[in-house]
Amino acid sequence: MSKREFIEHLVISFFVVVTCVNLVMAFLGMRYEPEIRFGYQAFLLPVIYGGLGILPSVVTYSRKELSVRQMLVRKLLQLLEGIMVSIVFFIGKTDWEVLLPFMFLIVIISLAAEGVLWFVADKKAKDMNEELKQFQNRKTES
Repeated sequence: MSKREFIEHLVISFFVVVTCVNLVMAFLGMRYEPEIRFGYQAFLLPVIYGGLGILPSVVTYSRKELSVRQMLVRKLLQLLEGIMVSIVFFIGKTDWEVLLPFMFLIVIISLAAEGVLWFVADKKAKDMNEELKQFQNRKTES
């Protein structure tokens, strides 16, 4: 994967994560603390969380194609970072009533980001295959 493709991947992930974090914050806020109101600084939190959310993806960048083993090691590093973040929440003694939906929604955000990235990659692969077929057809006609 080239640097340009990797940065494109990160940017898409960032915006999906920020959008989902906005939705999760709205849902959890209305559900568990509807009386609280925020100032304009609250608009920065989803952007910060989005940046932190894609930060673990940096370990998966490589110029050459990674072997399955190398990719698994890098994904394991991402998982460990997620576990460390979870430990911080547990140390903060957050109630299970809030923590469980929060953890569930984090998984949903991760799946949404991966799903959008998969759709983008799938479209790109289909476009490339179509271009290849057209190229092969031109080659056989000449």
